[in-house]
Amino acid sequence: MRRALLALLLTFPMYADCPCVPRENMWVVRTCDGFNCAMSSLAVANGDPLTFAMPAGMEDPRWIVLQRVVGGTYTDDGSDPFRVEQFPALDGATARMNAITSDHRPMIVSAPDGALLVLSLRNPMTPRHRSTR
Repeated sequence: MRRALLALLLTFPMYADCPCVPRENMWVVRTCDGFNCAMSSLAVANGDPLTFAMPAGMEDPRWIVLQRVVGGTYTDDGSDPFRVEQFPALDGATARMNAITSDHRPMIVSAPDGALLVLSLRNPMTPRHRSTR
């Protein structure tokens, strides 16, 4: 009886019942028109420490809201003017940032989970023309 039970346990490992699918987290970006929109996004996040906002750092009042989500639950439709790329180490992030031209306004941000995020505009900024008055 003991041998039969032992053989049964060895045949079906304990982890066979676990549908353990590894979760892959990814960072997503959303651009807001101003400070109030960014703060509303943070309020909707309900204190999630993996959601934060920062100014876009350009001449306009836009803000960027970054949030970490589970990879299979989000699809990027490409409509946001910014894109975000995630790197585990500084060497990969700086190499990527140096490869992006300056008219795409690249930035490196350190995320709360330790990842390094490289943000850039999807399309280059058009230069502003000064008036000749």
